[in-house]
Amino acid sequence: MTVLSTPQLPPMKHVKNGKYCYLVTFKNRRQNGRCIAVKGQTKTVARIEGGDVTGKVIWTDAFLSEHPELEELDTIRQLKEPGSPKGRRSFYFIFQPHDEFVSLRKSLNAKTFTAGPTWVLDHIIKDTPLAKALKTVFSAYNRSRKIVSIAYYMYLKSTTAMECYAAFAENNRLPWQSPLRPGQCSKLFKSISEEEIDRFLKQLNHEVCKIEEENVGSVNTYYALDSTSLSTYSSSLTKGTFGHNKDGDSLRQINILMLVNQETGIPVYYRSFDGDVPDISTVIYTLREVVRLGVNRRAIAVCDRGYSSIANIHRFYQCDASFVMNFKTSCSLARSFIAEHKQIIEGVDSYNQSIGQHCYSFDTYWSYPVNFKTNCTRRRPHERAHIHVHIYFDANIRHAKTQNLTIALSRLRTKLANSERLSANEQKLADRLLIIERDANGNFISAKTNQTKIAEYLFTAGYRILLSDCVDDPKEAHRAYQMRNSIEEAFAVWKQDIGRRFGTSTNSTTEGKIFNIFIAASIALMFRSHVAYCKAKGLELPFDGDKVIMQKLEGIKAKVWNDGLYYTEITGAKRELLEAMDIPVPDAAVFTKAEQTELLQDEELEEDESFIASTVDELAAAIATD
Repeated sequence: MTVLSTPQLPPMKHVKNGKYCYLVTFKNRRQNGRCIAVKGQTKTVARIEGGDVTGKVIWTDAFLSEHPELEELDTIRQLKEPGSPKGRRSFYFIFQPHDEFVSLRKSLNAKTFTAGPTWVLDHIIKDTPLAKALKTVFSAYNRSRKIVSIAYYMYLKSTTAMECYAAFAENNRLPWQSPLRPGQCSKLFKSISEEEIDRFLKQLNHEVCKIEEENVGSVNTYYALDSTSLSTYSSSLTKGTFGHNKDGDSLRQINILMLVNQETGIPVYYRSFDGDVPDISTVIYTLREVVRLGVNRRAIAVCDRGYSSIANIHRFYQCDASFVMNFKTSCSLARSFIAEHKQIIEGVDSYNQSIGQHCYSFDTYWSYPVNFKTNCTRRRPHERAHIHVHIYFDANIRHAKTQNLTIALSRLRTKLANSERLSANEQKLADRLLIIERDANGNFISAKTNQTKIAEYLFTAGYRILLSDCVDDPKEAHRAYQMRNSIEEAFAVWKQDIGRRFGTSTNSTTEGKIFNIFIAASIALMFRSHVAYCKAKGLELPFDGDKVIMQKLEGIKAKVWNDGLYYTEITGAKRELLEAMDIPVPDAAVFTKAEQTELLQDEELEEDESFIASTVDELAAAIATD
């Protein structure tokens, strides 16, 4: 029979915290004849399974590194028989060799998690700038793992409400496995400070720039600049104001702006602002932030018409920032460009088969003020720079718009002849494009189209103008803008995936929750970009749509035993799906106790009762960092 040597351990005492019980080492000093614990000298070293003062001891990884002999032993804490002096309870440890066999009872009681979706998301974000920045800034108290776990929940369950997060964590394998109640989630959001968010964005861009610098000279790097709004029922949120709600909700909203790498889907910048601030007014502040945070200055921002204005083009030049902007065709300058070259653009020779449209490009000069001062009595000094103008014309769009207009005007005439009431939009269209004749009593006689107004209305139909300070190839500019459209579609999808409602009513949790929504949105965009990349490589995905893929992956399960985490058999369609997405198939036994290298670190005991994880929690927490 093997003789066990008793490990020599420091003095310990137990600390109850809710339904959990921890063991801590301590140091006493004598004061006025009494032993008093020295503040700051306690260290959490273990947790007692079951939450009682006695039972099986789960040591922290840091303490096991100091006492490796405990690795091969099961430790049981027991209460000594009564009779100790002054009636104090006394405890002792029993050390036993690990039981290498799993009993039938333990097999039946093993915890099973849905693991497929989060396994894929782990590999999507693994070693990315997003994951590195989170780990660098939010490593304390495992907040990075908690943030990512909540982001997974927001994305996979299509909600920002935290009421069901604990139930989700009970059944899904997560980087941070311990279920968090809504109050604990709110506490996490409150702990995320603006200073930490700023450090995160700087670190994120530092990591992104290291990658992008390796590709200098190969292809242009394009960032999509876009914003969206989240509606809120709360009237107490400072940023929640009425504005142009992009979802058509008659609710207050908070706007979120993002700058995203169009190739990878990795975000490099975000900020939230009041709901009544229009997109066109956000450019100057965003450009200043881009400079301050160290965003790649060689990258090219791709902007939609919502950011289009003469003043914003001035600001790009003033900040020495490159851009591709969809210029509003309703602008007088755009109409003059079209009028000057209309005959050439709509001619047969201008058709470009590779993009399926007519296109024509030319260079001109752009004059812009060299400063931002507004109190100067003289004309501001101006500088001139080259600008590339790319004009595109799609005859199919012109034809479709003409057909729709013809049908709409026909319906208007019919309603007018039958004395039917017009809607507000119909009345505007009639006032603009019809010449309505009535008798002295106001009765309808006839309605003719105003050909001059019709020609003016259809003058820019089918046209798009892209302006750029650096992209001189019309095909390259068109490709960049089409890529931006895919990002815009992804924004719409992640809003459906994450939810349109903000789900909080207190200012103290607002910024932290917006940050977590940003992380969830980033993961959604990165996943969609990865799927698009796999399709571009010719890999055939058997299912379409993010949620369909994730639902199919829910069949992949993971079981947690006392010695490790094991995956169930992965065959057939699930294996084909993982291989099609270029995601490694998990082995039957992936993580065992000996393979864990990054678990909880020694920290002072905090109020969050999930601070020290159980065996299940520790095993699952290691997954995200393997």
